[in-house]
Amino acid sequence: MPDITPHQRRTLYEALVAAAGSVATLERIVGLSDTGFKFAEIVRADANLRDAAFALIAAAEAAGWPTLRALFASACREVNSPALRSAAAFLEQGSAAVGHERLSSTMFDLADVEQEFWNVMAPSPDAMKRKRLLAFGLRRGDEPFLTKLLERFELYLGREQTQSAWRRQLSPTKFPPDKVVDAFAKYMTSLPAKNKLCVFHADEAEEAAVDAFWQRARERVPPVLDAFIVALIVKADVSRFPDGVEPLPNPKFTYGHVREWTEAALSHIGWEEPRAKWVNVWSKRIYDEAADGDTLDIQSVYQVLDDHLKLILYNRDEFRDLLEERE
Repeated sequence: MPDITPHQRRTLYEALVAAAGSVATLERIVGLSDTGFKFAEIVRADANLRDAAFALIAAAEAAGWPTLRALFASACREVNSPALRSAAAFLEQGSAAVGHERLSSTMFDLADVEQEFWNVMAPSPDAMKRKRLLAFGLRRGDEPFLTKLLERFELYLGREQTQSAWRRQLSPTKFPPDKVVDAFAKYMTSLPAKNKLCVFHADEAEEAAVDAFWQRARERVPPVLDAFIVALIVKADVSRFPDGVEPLPNPKFTYGHVREWTEAALSHIGWEEPRAKWVNVWSKRIYDEAADGDTLDIQSVYQVLDDHLKLILYNRDEFRDLLEERE
């Protein structure tokens, strides 16, 4: 089964929760589905609606693409919901719609960041075999850029082998560094075989405090690890990051990046010829919607890409209409 992206998973999850409205409805959906699931074997007896929906989607995804489709097909039969119908249509497209990271805003450019990551992760052919702590510094921590970057790191490390990002704030009053160090040390012992992404938001901390925090945090890392630990210190106004922390470049998106992404995306989904025309039209549409004067606004780029991908995945005819408005 092709992997679905975190954004796609959240979309399916929210659609199922909103449409079902109750655990009882979810149980009926499963009971009347072709999944082969027994509700009580997947969902805890005391689970609330959101927990139950999460457990069902996780089980269906693990079972394979046909099972995920069967779950949402049953939901559509039981509940009249446009969001559910869109989700079911998306799943019916199968691997033509997902499974290739190019069809995701997560994979938009970030080539400079990617290169720096691999310079640290794999400086030699055998470096990947040695599980260790990797530390990076970032001067830009706004959303959705940071979330997209973490999704990219998760992809590099292997989604099945990596825990979701763990975030903590450094603050002299609310979150003193010593307490964050203790929490970090405790977190490192959880699921030891899983790679870990740790984010430390340090805008409220003085530079000297960040240095001291990182020195103490490094001392708590076990000498032998059986998984990678990737730490990301986020601080906008820092003059230099602590020793051992590799600064990542701030992203800068261009029209050339837009064209590269749209060409790869259209090629992946098999968009009809003349494809070059559609690359031009779609790229210009993205640029016009995301540009701030003569530059591309990073937040806007991600938002526009995600909005367009919803259309191209769920309603290709509507997406074509959107592009034809620009011809």
